[in-house]
Amino acid sequence: MELTHINYFLCLSKHKQFTAAAECLGISQAALSKQIKNLESELSIKLFDRNLNSCELTDAGKILKKHVLAVHRELASMKEELIDINDPTTKLPLKVAINLDDLEYRMKTAICQLLLSDPHQNIRGVATANIFDAIENLTADIGISISDLDTPKSITELPITEENYVFIYSTTHPLNQKEFSLDALRQYPYISLSSDSIEQTNLSNWIAQNIDETSIINAIHLNSIELILAMIEQTEGFAIVPDYLISKFENRSLTFKRWHTLPTRKISIYYLKNKYLRNNIKRVLNYFLPK
Repeated sequence: MELTHINYFLCLSKHKQFTAAAECLGISQAALSKQIKNLESELSIKLFDRNLNSCELTDAGKILKKHVLAVHRELASMKEELIDINDPTTKLPLKVAINLDDLEYRMKTAICQLLLSDPHQNIRGVATANIFDAIENLTADIGISISDLDTPKSITELPITEENYVFIYSTTHPLNQKEFSLDALRQYPYISLSSDSIEQTNLSNWIAQNIDETSIINAIHLNSIELILAMIEQTEGFAIVPDYLISKFENRSLTFKRWHTLPTRKISIYYLKNKYLRNNIKRVLNYFLPK
């Protein structure tokens, strides 16, 4: 088995389609198909179940993927360690995976913290449906997301910062005419991101426990923060958002309320265990490690 086989196999297992994988690799579909057939012939076992539009790993393919990923990581670690030895000042980009669900909140505070850890850091964002896949597949060096996720054993979690949530509603909302209370919120619609992310689930659970389950059942779901802010300006709805979004209220008919029992938004860095860490990654992690 050659390194070319490993790269081709991993690419196809990721894209699950010969056309897309061949395009990513910069080769013809026929060339990719031939290489995969050669690999299957060498191993005397079928690695992919092929159909008209896609292909899926067989059980044997899944076993091979587990092992070639380990080889792929070792090769990447070797390459990065040699780069560091050759030139310790090399400024390779720090590839940071961010879940698509987190893009709306933009992880602003966490990214600022990264820049503080190394002001000359070249940060490259990697939007992904799963930060752990991106880290394990070496598409990203580290990942940033909310804390306490269901983290794979191969990945380490390092808490880096905390933010507060706030209630937001319009400046003409009836809540401004009376004393604010959680009970008072029950008669108004809850507006949230249309997302199944852990963060949105946690907020929904908090509302169900502290305000009313009906608020969750009748919630209005929108697909962007900008739409939420616009909807709240024009209705009697309310939302719960990270407090850094208060900076977006300028020239808008919006106000906010802090509440002592609202959950804290905790953010962590995630990175792969048992992998060589380049100097720029070490500097970031050392900045956040307890002193």
